[in-house]
Amino acid sequence: MELFNSSQILPAISSRMKPSKPEGIAGRAEAAMTHKSGNDLESVAKDFESLIIQKMMESMRKTVTKSNLLESFSSDMYESMLDEELSKEIAKGPGIGIKDMMLKELTRIQKTAEQQAKTALRKPENLITIDLRGEK
Repeated sequence: MELFNSSQILPAISSRMKPSKPEGIAGRAEAAMTHKSGNDLESVAKDFESLIIQKMMESMRKTVTKSNLLESFSSDMYESMLDEELSKEIAKGPGIGIKDMMLKELTRIQKTAEQQAKTALRKPENLITIDLRGEK
């Protein structure tokens, strides 16, 4: 009797091991800015800070001399997952300040874009006129 099917386990492990892509965060930031949702912007900023912290922890871990006593693929995977979860927990709290700076900058960009869109609509040279009579 098989409790777990390998076709179910392998995708779960491989998707878990793939790091978050910065393009995904950038796409989410753009979507959040167009939908004008501050909550989404905060989530994007938190995820970005988590990604930066995770990369920082991976770099710091590489500088530590390893003994061959417990060296294996399993321990590397465990350390990677540990770094990911620790970075998420650090980003949930006050973090290291990247989240706050990014959120401030994204809201400033969002407000600037809204103001530019409003002023562009008011200018008559930005309006498109269509002659429905066919006269030139």
